[in-house]
Amino acid sequence: MNVLEKILEEIEEMRNIMESTVATNCFGKDCEHDDCTVCVCKRAMEIIRSHMDEAKNDDWIPYTEQNIPKKEGIYLVTCDDKEYPVKRMRFKENLWYWSYGIYDGRILAWKPLPEPYRAADKPDWKENMLNTFLAGH
Repeated sequence: MNVLEKILEEIEEMRNIMESTVATNCFGKDCEHDDCTVCVCKRAMEIIRSHMDEAKNDDWIPYTEQNIPKKEGIYLVTCDDKEYPVKRMRFKENLWYWSYGIYDGRILAWKPLPEPYRAADKPDWKENMLNTFLAGH
């Protein structure tokens, strides 16, 4: 589950809590505002901030002997190459391969390749997230 999905899931849980409580009972406490939407917005911002550190590294996994990929395949790799520090490489038999053979430089971090872009399948994520939150669905 990526960071945005986690955020949406937690905001959905928060919305469900709000729907199940009386309007003057904000997150199980007496509301200090005239309108609980103030509390909802504050709580949504707290949820987003709590996940910002996860998003900061964009799912990069530091490369150590303990943090090698669990299966062989093609990965996105950050390495010590000054001209092209990010490469697509194959991990096979505990070695990294690139277009010129075995990579003999230093691997700094790796991550699985992202899903390919599909314009027709996915609506704009920002619009979808905002509409879902504001519509209460």
